[in-house]
Amino acid sequence: MKKWLWIMLSVGVITLVFMMNYFIDKSQQQPNIIRSVSLTTSTSPNQQNIVEVKKMYKQTTDYFDYEQKQKADSLRMYYGQPGSTLNQYK
Repeated sequence: MKKWLWIMLSVGVITLVFMMNYFIDKSQQQPNIIRSVSLTTSTSPNQQNIVEVKKMYKQTTDYFDYEQKQKADSLRMYYGQPGSTLNQYK
């Protein structure tokens, strides 16, 4: 009986440590956008506005082999006037 109690207690503590590590790491991690790739650009018919679709990549850490990897995060649609810096997005 004592043997099973210690086994269950050990498994519970190990599970608790892994869960705490996972949730603390996720809460402290900011989306680290490291690069973007332009997929397409479109100009309005009257040549006054431009829309550019970009695929955003973020850097993640693989905890099994501790390597930094790039992962596709989201798509953003930047818009503005032609020739200006497109910094507004949805």
